[in-house]
Amino acid sequence: MSQTLTYQQLQEQRDELAQMVREACQKLDCCLPAGGQFWLKRVNEMLPQEDAEA
Repeated sequence: MSQTLTYQQLQEQRDELAQMVREACQKLDCCLPAGGQFWLKRVNEMLPQEDAEA
């Protein structure tokens, strides 16, 4: 059984996932060496950017 998602639902899921990844990166940032922080920064660059008013 397949579920069809609307574009808006996909956007909402993407935004929720991006927020979870951002929060995880913030938590990891304080306990990783510089090499790990480099990769966290790269992950953040790949995430969709938040709206300015958000």
